[in-house]
Amino acid sequence: MLNHATMLIAAIPLLSFTPQPYDERADARAEIARMLQCAREEQKPLLLMFGANWCPWCRKLDQLLATDKEIAPLADEIFLRLNVDIGEYDRNLALAAEYGLSTLDDTGIPMLVVLRPDGSVHAVKNSEDFVVGSGYAKGTVQRFLKSFAKH
Repeated sequence: MLNHATMLIAAIPLLSFTPQPYDERADARAEIARMLQCAREEQKPLLLMFGANWCPWCRKLDQLLATDKEIAPLADEIFLRLNVDIGEYDRNLALAAEYGLSTLDDTGIPMLVVLRPDGSVHAVKNSEDFVVGSGYAKGTVQRFLKSFAKH
């Protein structure tokens, strides 16, 4: 029989678990191809976010796009989204360069790429443009997202 202290110790890993927004084992090129197929079917742009799990700004922007009560529904309405892991600047860099992101170690992360359903680059955005103080300015993020809405 487990005592309360044992149960508490066993629960600590569950309490400290944080979902990782970047799949470090994913085949990013295959995932992008799969998502572009969906984008063509749904006639939606694909928003790629190049970043890493170790990056607090990447996790913060992912959380904003995925869970914020105002931003998440807007992002889901306008885009299909995919996070692309760059590791410690040692993963998927050639892929990032194909989308115009050849200097991620200089520009910083997260970096956003908007692809049209045909796979062509529509826009590249440095998320630094959304930063105010220690967070992202929701209004600026909303304006960016809305600029891709179908009219």
